[in-house]
Amino acid sequence: MSRRPKNMWSRRRVVHIAAAAFGVPFLGRPFEAISGGRVNALTWTGIALGAPAKITLYHPECGMARRVLGVCLDEITRLESIFSLYRDRSELAVLNRDGVVRNPSLDLRLLLEESQSLSHLTGGAFDVTVQPLWQIYADHFRRVGALADGPAKASIETMRRRVDYRQLDVGALTIGFLRPGMAATLNGIAQGAITDRVADILKNEGFDQTLVNLGEIAALAPPPASPGWRVGIGDPARPGTTLAHVTISDRAMATSAGAATRFDVAGRHHHLFDPATGRSALRHRSVSVISRSAMTSDALSTALAVLPLETAPQVLHQAGADKALFVSPAGSIKWIRGA
Repeated sequence: MSRRPKNMWSRRRVVHIAAAAFGVPFLGRPFEAISGGRVNALTWTGIALGAPAKITLYHPECGMARRVLGVCLDEITRLESIFSLYRDRSELAVLNRDGVVRNPSLDLRLLLEESQSLSHLTGGAFDVTVQPLWQIYADHFRRVGALADGPAKASIETMRRRVDYRQLDVGALTIGFLRPGMAATLNGIAQGAITDRVADILKNEGFDQTLVNLGEIAALAPPPASPGWRVGIGDPARPGTTLAHVTISDRAMATSAGAATRFDVAGRHHHLFDPATGRSALRHRSVSVISRSAMTSDALSTALAVLPLETAPQVLHQAGADKALFVSPAGSIKWIRGA
């Protein structure tokens, strides 16, 4: 069994909130309430999905906020127990180990159905069954003296033939692979789906002025007297550097960047695989997508990192996404809207 990498969910943690612009500091304590007239600015900071997370909201009742945040954290834990790649008893782990899950949860079934829909929309550029490719690269570069060119071409091709979202059968009673040696990872969509779920819980409880940052961003109504939540897109190649800022409200955003999880020091080999070639996509330094759903943004940011730039308008349009920000390998920035 392979070792679990640190911060398994953190490969896109290149998005941060420029909260200071709105007078909402992110404090180091787990929960902080700051008087703001009729409402309070409330910020929770902690660990969720294996990495630092923040939830900021405005509400007059601190006690109610604490209760609802507790519900959100319980839901994160529950969903991680289903979607986690590295928890031995998770449904995803059972699927990868046994090739089938019987009586799957509704959560797993719906997420895989959404995954397949997005795979079809992107022509297979987004594909949850890329896990065999991840494993062969991880195994290769874990060895002392590993060749810088990566795994052998024949080995990559063997694993690439195990990657095909159409060979994952998703049913109400069973979910299973139709080809031997397949495996799935939900790290390119589950983080966004969980972000959406937390945002829905908060909104349903009356917390409209809310921002959820679990690596992917869900921004509901903006803070008082503000046009929206100001979000900074960091440069994973230069930690601490911000490439661009956007202001969003009633929208979600996700960013994919190869440098966030790379197998080699040079960054030629990383987790954003092109299923058609079995190799890491090197078209962009990062891709950020803004849409109404963090789950959709999550998957599309992965797919658009693989696809040619000219396909972006149509893909964004078909998925109902607003726009995407592309950062070239040289660092230039380009916004593209849905056609």
